[in-house]
Amino acid sequence: MHGDSRFSDIAANLPNPNVKHRAGYYEIEGLKRLYLFNRASLSEAASGYGRERVIRTLETYGVLAKVDNGRNQKNYRLPGGGSTRFFVIDPDKLETERRSA
Repeated sequence: MHGDSRFSDIAANLPNPNVKHRAGYYEIEGLKRLYLFNRASLSEAASGYGRERVIRTLETYGVLAKVDNGRNQKNYRLPGGGSTRFFVIDPDKLETERRSA
């Protein structure tokens, strides 16, 4: 819904100070943009549904594009330092599911 106003490039050297109320980051992989949601923003994006239910549904439909072994999230280094885990969402998979429904 908010696009670039809540997400910035995970590959940047420094954090983008213009992103207010950060929902996460995006990662460009080939011609595809993957969205990296933090826990709070995933809950916000699926408001009205429990986070565990949302995660199970994303896993069932293959929408989680990247995960670390044994987890449903992927660890990333953050621009400016540090690291954290994100739910990596492939928006093309969401569109595929919506069209087939």
